[in-house]
Amino acid sequence: MVKLRNVYDNSNIILSDEKGIFRVLEHKVDQSAKTMHQAEMNFYFSRTGVNKKQLLIRLKNESVCVNPGLLMFTCGNIEVKTNVRGVGDLINKAISSSVTGEGMIKPKYHGTGYVMLDHTYRYILLEQTNKENGMIISDATFLACSGGVNIKTMPVSSLTSAALGREGVFNLLLKGDGIVAFTSPVPKEDITIVELQNDVLKVDGNYAIAWSESLSFAVENPSADLFSTSVSQEGYVNVYRGTGQVLLSSVLPQNLDVPSNVEPKF
Repeated sequence: MVKLRNVYDNSNIILSDEKGIFRVLEHKVDQSAKTMHQAEMNFYFSRTGVNKKQLLIRLKNESVCVNPGLLMFTCGNIEVKTNVRGVGDLINKAISSSVTGEGMIKPKYHGTGYVMLDHTYRYILLEQTNKENGMIISDATFLACSGGVNIKTMPVSSLTSAALGREGVFNLLLKGDGIVAFTSPVPKEDITIVELQNDVLKVDGNYAIAWSESLSFAVENPSADLFSTSVSQEGYVNVYRGTGQVLLSSVLPQNLDVPSNVEPKF
């Protein structure tokens, strides 16, 4: 039997969100500063709500898939496996990963106990998925998903769309009954959810952090008239068509992760 102490009973840690096997722990003040400058920056981070966060996963004879390189520790009767079926499959996935730039080999933890991921200064979102309509996110934002969720690499419709839309060449399709944990540059209170019913959404920039599988994605010129485009100074926009949801951030993605051995800088 495993018990975690100084977590739920820690006055500096709050449980900011929970869903299924996932718990989002938020440190009110980062107390790991080693210099005066770090202490000053940590103080202003805490005053502005930019706090260190961690994802705690509690398993009861369950499974969770985690993005590689994010693990802090596991405790309890937990086994780790990968989605690799032999040497040939490993070579194929390695080649695919090198071509797509995505982390195709994702470890799966199964058993009873706890899995703690490393900290991040980004916000952590927990979203429900289903079998009928999957959710598409960037691999860079993916943290973990419960065992009932299948992960598939989704290529952008064209290289032109990938280059101009700045949404990446490949994204992750998460489909199945379960919960997905991923990062966001803003909290869920600052996210606009656009629900489309056989309609169109045009976004000027990569503000979309997640969208429904049922939507088609393309990058288009907002005006068919090239002269009108040059006058209005509008560039290409990301276009989502069909029926589904799009989660829009209020700001463009920024790197808020601050390594512990580097002084925070703006």
